Amino acid sequence: MTRAAVDTRPAPPVSNARLALTVFLGSWSMAFLAGIGAFIVVRGSAASWPPPGLPGPSPELGGSVLGVLVAGSIVLHLVARALRQGRELLLTRGLATGFVLGVASLAVLGVEWSLLAKAGFHLSTGLYGNFFYALTGFHGLHVAAGLILLTIAWLRAVTGRLSANRPFLVDACAMYWDFLSAIWLALLAALYLR
Repeated sequence: MTRAAVDTRPAPPVSNARLALTVFLGSWSMAFLAGIGAFIVVRGSAASWPPPGLPGPSPELGGSVLGVLVAGSIVLHLVARALRQGRELLLTRGLATGFVLGVASLAVLGVEWSLLAKAGFHLSTGLYGNFFYALTGFHGLHVAAGLILLTIAWLRAVTGRLSANRPFLVDACAMYWDFLSAIWLALLAALYLR
């Protein structure tokens, strides 16, 4: 008889899944930062910005989007903690709250787009409109993807398939919402503040 070999290697400091998500979010951050960088170059080379006669986006509405995203991020970190502590009622409610906050951020962005469109600020308005709608729309698509991720986590939570032993999905939701908040902060600084 032979004895089974015992693996004495230490556990990695970061799980492969967390490392993969970090690299993924880092690559998407670079895509956003490239767009923001291009906007800054165009803005810096313009004689006046925003171009005369065009309404600008509302810093108040942009700040509201940021506030809702940060609130969602905080809620999801609390949800991850609740999962580790076995408080499953907080888990499902917290995921649902995160979902509602994500929808609210898209609703505020939709209100802003509607107000700007009524004021004559469209995608076809020029580079200013192109950058604004492309960057905020790209972010909105990422929020929608986050809502899908939250829906998957919530469905797993209500069917009992999330556990404190395997919290990665909830951690991924929290990390993703941190990413969304950080990117929106950069968009707010570049697109909304003059």
